[in-house]
Amino acid sequence: MTEKKKKPQPQWTAPTGGENIGLKVYNSLTYLKNEFVPNQGRLVKWYICGPTVYDSSHLGHARNYLSFDIIRRIMEEYFGYQIFWVMNITDVDDKIIVGARRNYLFEEYIKSHKELNEVVLKDLKTAWELFIESGKAKITKLQGVQNDPKTTATKKLEATAEIKLLNEKLLSAQSTLDSISPNSNLETILQESKDTLSTLLDSRSGSTVSSEIMLKITSEHSNKYEKEFLDDMRALGVKAPDVLTRVSEFIPEIIEMVTKIIENGFAYESHGSVYFDTVSFAKRDNHFYAKLEPWSVGDEKLFQDGEGVLYSKDVEKRSSNDFALWKKSKPGEPVWQSPWGLGRPGWHIECSAMAAKLLGKVLDVHSGGEDLRFPHHDNEIAQSEAYFGSTQWVNYFLHAGHLNIDGLKMSKSLKNFITIREILSKFSAKQIRLLFLLQPWDSVMHYQRVNTMDTVNAKLRAFESFFQKVSTILRESKNEKIVESWNGLDIDLHDYLLSTEESVRQALLDNFNTPEALRLLSSLVNKAQSYLTTSSSPKGLLLKKLAIFITKILKVFGLVEETNEFGFSHETSISGVATEDILKPYLDAITKFRTAVRQAAKEKKDFEEFYTLSDQLRRSIAEQGVKIVDDDPVLSYSFVNKEQLLKEIDEVDKRKAEKFLKQKQSRLVAQKKKLDLVKKKLLTPAQVVRSKFNVEINPDNTVPSVDINGKEITKGVAKKVEKVITDQKRLNEQIQEELKKEPNLVLDLEREISLLEQEVKLL
Repeated sequence: MTEKKKKPQPQWTAPTGGENIGLKVYNSLTYLKNEFVPNQGRLVKWYICGPTVYDSSHLGHARNYLSFDIIRRIMEEYFGYQIFWVMNITDVDDKIIVGARRNYLFEEYIKSHKELNEVVLKDLKTAWELFIESGKAKITKLQGVQNDPKTTATKKLEATAEIKLLNEKLLSAQSTLDSISPNSNLETILQESKDTLSTLLDSRSGSTVSSEIMLKITSEHSNKYEKEFLDDMRALGVKAPDVLTRVSEFIPEIIEMVTKIIENGFAYESHGSVYFDTVSFAKRDNHFYAKLEPWSVGDEKLFQDGEGVLYSKDVEKRSSNDFALWKKSKPGEPVWQSPWGLGRPGWHIECSAMAAKLLGKVLDVHSGGEDLRFPHHDNEIAQSEAYFGSTQWVNYFLHAGHLNIDGLKMSKSLKNFITIREILSKFSAKQIRLLFLLQPWDSVMHYQRVNTMDTVNAKLRAFESFFQKVSTILRESKNEKIVESWNGLDIDLHDYLLSTEESVRQALLDNFNTPEALRLLSSLVNKAQSYLTTSSSPKGLLLKKLAIFITKILKVFGLVEETNEFGFSHETSISGVATEDILKPYLDAITKFRTAVRQAAKEKKDFEEFYTLSDQLRRSIAEQGVKIVDDDPVLSYSFVNKEQLLKEIDEVDKRKAEKFLKQKQSRLVAQKKKLDLVKKKLLTPAQVVRSKFNVEINPDNTVPSVDINGKEITKGVAKKVEKVITDQKRLNEQIQEELKKEPNLVLDLEREISLLEQEVKLL
């Protein structure tokens, strides 16, 4: 959860004003689990860093916002905290400026160039040449990383993967460059070259775009991706914030904060920009710069990342570590009026100003991805404490762990960049949420694209199966009298439930340990399944109590909606009656029929079509959101997510088809070998000898003195010929016996091979 420290953090002061329920959270201000105590009762003032809306949201965003949504739900719905949740949208940023400007210049270029003339051809070729040149420079740099003995094994692996993909990109780029000619289709080649050409256009003409146009296009650009992000969050089931703030709506507050920091002696103006004075701040008593990662101060790469893609080293600052609070706008950027001239906010000051207005002088919790610790969050802390004159602006800083894809960092350059919409097209929001619940929220999460959801699906099936069994037992108990007096098995299961309830509470008190909580729930389900197997009179009310507790925790985690007393939610009809209640009588009859058909097929091995009919019935019922359960004494069917069930059936059908194809291919190979052997046996001794030795044997199957060319046959060759004659006579006798039993052997084999070849081709 933390890197090797080089410089110690300052002393952290534990808050004492609110309730202490025994909750411990991993706090980046100490890199320890600290007891969580709000400033006031159970009120929690929480600020979470929202996205910079310059592009589509990806799986890393899902990791961050789902993780904190889960923690928020646990604190509100399980522990009873009252959370005031504020999230920002960064809609003023270097990446937004560059993205909007490039798109604008590209569209303007298309409007003004309707023909593939010499100018366009030259621009396209120049753009691709620069792209190739840049790619080669990146490869050289990565090779240096590979060869550096200080580079970690993981970094070397990432560098190797990136070099491989860059080489592939360069080959593709060179191919595109070579294909550009006066005969190219204008629309096609422009769209293929959009990224490279817009980069060239921006380097040439970016500074010529007026500030008025820049305000308009950056707003349109950010609005598009903000809407997409919020839609993605809704699709993932992430609760909306209590307040959503946008940087563009807080410009006056930002200017006021910068002004106050200057007045307090912790910032200065330089040529129209304002910088935070890190040296002056660090020298003051009770102030400390970079509380989260003091060992990262001076890291030039991290610093530049924090200042933005438009950062220039050609600025006048008192210290290289001083960061921008207000940036003097250059040509081709949006501008706002300020006491220091036209400009725009720095990245870090934006969050401080928005949090200050809504949450006041002290935050209980601030959260974000761990890549934001330095410089972003460290700079937020410094400028906020400089503004308020305080010593601890945030009491608990929570950072979600990185997300790795197939063992490597997620990156567009590595082609392992997965958008939220892409992942939602493959898996349900419930599956994705459970995947994150199974991982510690503050550790690196390893996402594998192969067999990603195997564990998730197994857990969902186990919970669903248990809920359906309880539902079945309760339904059947309405129709017949059940012995309700408890025996030893019943008491043992109830004691296990009570123990699990307390253990789950302790797990959640321990830094929101959802993997352990889910393990405990799974253990409780397994205990109940064992109870159902061994008990002669399982108690429906006891099982219902287990199901209600499990549902309660799953609901807290955001896996269950509020409509059911227990279990996962299912659709209802227009009348409001649950679909499962309407279908139950019919499903009982259908599943009994299917069981009988399966049994008949098992007893009569040649009735393979029964299995086919059974599978067809399974799929038809699955399309209603119902899963047929085989070989279970209690449960014959269960209601599940229709889309996911159909995906599972498709996967099973795919594996069956692959297995069937392999069987057919193996059969085809075997039958071809058999036909070859049969044809070999049908050859006369004379045919075999002629092909092998160039010898024409006598009519009585004896060996002549010379071969067909008149050359004398040696004794050694003669012996070999005699052996072949003897062996072939034996094979002739064998095939004659076989043909007596199967007169059409050759024809049958040829027909079967022909049919198999057609089947394999179709499969």
